[in-house]
Amino acid sequence: MKREFKLGKLTKPSADDLLSINRLLPYQAQRPRLLSLRELKRVVSQDCIETYVARVGGNIVGMASVIFYWVPTGLIAFIEEFTVNPNFQGRGIGSALIKKLIGRAKARRAKHISTYTNPKRIAANAVYQKLGFFKKETNFYRINLFLPKPSSKRAIKKVLGNL
Repeated sequence: MKREFKLGKLTKPSADDLLSINRLLPYQAQRPRLLSLRELKRVVSQDCIETYVARVGGNIVGMASVIFYWVPTGLIAFIEEFTVNPNFQGRGIGSALIKKLIGRAKARRAKHISTYTNPKRIAANAVYQKLGFFKKETNFYRINLFLPKPSSKRAIKKVLGNL
């Protein structure tokens, strides 16, 4: 069976890519801060991050990033920004994206690959569990040092309204 989507590494994002990605952000956060093209280019130009996207008809309908960093015990990989547009879930896009990131972590010889996700993100949790991720009993701590102001509801509506 032929896949209806194409996976690829995002290296030179266009204005259309930016619009597609900004349309995905509300599925990750209730009040996201939309990206500028400059910010998106900054993200994908970093050597420690690889961002992969799934496209249908040229439009980005899913994305996931893997971040690599060294600690004294070795190379660690961490998944961030894993999202598939709900209209395209159930087609293998999420699994394909995460398998790609696992392959990249193996190729770079990372000790392990970790992530976290909100328990309410049922589809994302299902993909991780299906691919062999397990819940690690731990306390996850964070201190918010600087949180950029989220985009206005109007701006988010405008981006989502252009569907």
